[in-house]
Amino acid sequence: MTPATYNFPDQYAGDTVAKRRFTVTRTAAGVTAPENLTGVAIRCWFAKADGGQVVLERAIGNGVTIVNATGGVFDLDAFTAPATGLYRYDVQFTYPDGRVRTYVGGQVRVRSDVSQ
Repeated sequence: MTPATYNFPDQYAGDTVAKRRFTVTRTAAGVTAPENLTGVAIRCWFAKADGGQVVLERAIGNGVTIVNATGGVFDLDAFTAPATGLYRYDVQFTYPDGRVRTYVGGQVRVRSDVSQ
């Protein structure tokens, strides 16, 4: 399975990045249905794209909100854009049975503000 790519629009350092809503689906035998997120731990990491360290980490209760578990819907809650640079991120799901899947990832470019 290849994770879906969502690239955030360019942001400005220190600005609030708006909440993003995602719906996870799975296709089997030609039928697409929502992925059941009941009991799933969801974590998200942002790191410098050049292989740098993680600068922002989110999890359920701290920046990730499950909106509709049986409908596969979750939010990456609003957050403050980090320092200027190009960042990559991914969202990882850990199921109660121990399976781990990455369903979405991408990048965000953070630019400097004239006011900073």
